[in-house]
Amino acid sequence: MPGFTADLTLENENEYKVTITYDFEAMDVKKAEGMTYFKNNHLPELLKLTPSQFADNLINAGASEQK
Repeated sequence: MPGFTADLTLENENEYKVTITYDFEAMDVKKAEGMTYFKNNHLPELLKLTPSQFADNLINAGASEQK
C-alpha cells in the first residue's frame, strides 16, 4: 500500500526488529481502514497526533525508546 512500509530485521536468532512507517500524505486512509491489517490501528485518530505524541503513546504502552 502506498504510504505504508513494514520492515522486519532479524537481529539474531532470538531477536527481531520491526520498523513501520506511515506517510499519511501518500496513504489512502479510507481504503486502508477497510483492510484487515489496519482495522484496529485507528487511523483517523493517528492523523490527529503529532509524531512526538505518537511516540509518547507507544512508550506509555510499553515500547522502549532508542536514541
